[in-house]
Amino acid sequence: MTTPRQQKLLSFLQAHGEANVEVLVKELDASEATVRRDLAKLETDGLLIRTFGGARLKDSSSLTVNLLREKREIMSEEKRQIALKAAQMVEPGMSVALDSGSTTWFLSRVLRNKAPLDIVTNSMSVVEELGAVEGIHIYLVGGRFNPKNLDLLGSEAVEAFGRLRVNLAFLGIDSFIPGRGVFANTQDDANLLGAMARCSERCVVVADHSKFNAKGLFLGVANRQIHGFVTDAGLDPEIRQRLEQSEPFKLILAGETSTGNAENIFSKGAVCPDCVDVAVREPRPPLSALK
Repeated sequence: MTTPRQQKLLSFLQAHGEANVEVLVKELDASEATVRRDLAKLETDGLLIRTFGGARLKDSSSLTVNLLREKREIMSEEKRQIALKAAQMVEPGMSVALDSGSTTWFLSRVLRNKAPLDIVTNSMSVVEELGAVEGIHIYLVGGRFNPKNLDLLGSEAVEAFGRLRVNLAFLGIDSFIPGRGVFANTQDDANLLGAMARCSERCVVVADHSKFNAKGLFLGVANRQIHGFVTDAGLDPEIRQRLEQSEPFKLILAGETSTGNAENIFSKGAVCPDCVDVAVREPRPPLSALK
């Protein structure tokens, strides 16, 4: 049986594929000796292979690990910080929509501790991450399976979101153009993002700073449809100033000390004063309770 620390170690390797002992010591907040003992135990159990100075997972049969590893390694620390900040908007009992972006996958890992939740998604990797968590009910929309990103797209997925209403929708994106909105590289992705935004009481974009003015052909969500935008502290100061002065949504920077009075936060479990204007004050009944 693995301990919670060892499970966290394995989850880290699932996301990154391989890591050295120094990184694992920092990630697990444990001593080097403890990490090395954990690695030896997990190797004995056949769960990983120790390498010179670290460890890697054994070849995995998981489609999520095999296909999405490279995407998740890009800006991984920024995405992790964004996920931690965005999760502060979520309270037990809420309904939450997650798309199939890599940043929203990082968010799904943090939401394991927010049960009970209703999760609506088009992402197989979110299902794999949260499907076995007690108290989390997952609603997977239908549609055409996209093997390159392990998600479901097309008119069926769009129509499914059109029949739902959730407290919060978190969107990972290809591009954000200031003054215009969220853009995607395919029409299918743009249609799906738009449907998710429309079905939510609050729409929150989660994206690292590289997504600003990046390549994106199809408009998915206009800026006026966005309530909050969580990004990392690496955002260009000029872009940040423009966003804060002219965009209709709340800009929140992960990894930066928030300002404001914590007593103003609507939910007693949150620690993000900047999130108060974004998150929903009165969670709707869970989808599972609807007839």
